[in-house]
Amino acid sequence: MNLTAADAKSPVAIITGGGTGIGRGVALAFAAEGSRVVICGRREEPLQETASAHSGDNTILLKTCDVADRESVGSFFSWVEETLGGIDIIVINAGINVRERSMAETTPEDWDRVMSVNATGPFNCMHAVLPGMRERRDGLIVNICSTAGKRPIPLGGIAYG
Repeated sequence: MNLTAADAKSPVAIITGGGTGIGRGVALAFAAEGSRVVICGRREEPLQETASAHSGDNTILLKTCDVADRESVGSFFSWVEETLGGIDIIVINAGINVRERSMAETTPEDWDRVMSVNATGPFNCMHAVLPGMRERRDGLIVNICSTAGKRPIPLGGIAYG
């Protein structure tokens, strides 16, 4: 990838869960403002759809990554740093829920999967980017969460909220 001097000054913004929903909207907004955007998620197709939806001069880069898997996260952030350099902004947005959400119906496996993506995933991402941000003494971390964390409701479910 060849970057112009102007591109090199644009902030690098990472959006996890960038293929759909809020993540997609955030990625497109950052790209429209001129940021060098990298999106990740578990499924490549939605990532490609989001990247294709941006029509500006700057390209949205994408790579699959499972935020619950530390090896996947490490590989992803190493790739970003090799490709674009330091990370200025990360929007941690990846999250999941399960179909059966009540205490009576949630299985231990479903609980573990939601916790691994929604709680461990943000930790994994912050752990990966913080050393570089601390070294540069600059950076922004934004964690997206549901209002179900503040105001639990049955629709959110036991693990999600």
